[in-house]
Amino acid sequence: MPTQAQLLKQFATFETERQVLLAKLERLDPVFLQTAPCPGAWSVAQVMLHLAMAEGSAMAYLRKKLEVGGHGPVGLTAPLRLLLLNTAMDLPLKFNAPAIVATVPACTYADARAQWDAVRSDMRRVLAGVPENYVGHGLFKHPSAGKFDLVQGLQFMTRHVRHHQGQINRTVRQLAG
Repeated sequence: MPTQAQLLKQFATFETERQVLLAKLERLDPVFLQTAPCPGAWSVAQVMLHLAMAEGSAMAYLRKKLEVGGHGPVGLTAPLRLLLLNTAMDLPLKFNAPAIVATVPACTYADARAQWDAVRSDMRRVLAGVPENYVGHGLFKHPSAGKFDLVQGLQFMTRHVRHHQGQINRTVRQLAG
């Protein structure tokens, strides 16, 4: 069963990777970062906003489950489902985002950054307060793959950000072009 220490260590890795990405983006022109490479494509800022929305949705689910209860340890299939989900994220295929986070409005880099910062700050605070005996419960829910424990949820979210880093890199290359 995962522990609070494992959860906080996973979050630290998750946040460190985001800070490395943001440090690279901070060197670019903010107007460049809010420019879509072609009609129908997301700008870098929109990709960041999508990530903030997805992570915020995960936090809303976590808060709800902590408040109303009805959660328990994840099943034995969770590691296999997580492996399949993460493998799918690594494939060079394009997936449609779940409806709840698929529509991303145009935004500035500063707005997307502020929202993502706020979500991560909230996430840090909430995760630090999760009781030890709940860390292994199904408090993270992926729209397609189902419930995972919090460490597994952060592992997926880390993979999700890495997947979109590829999209960000492609967008920057297309715009610099």
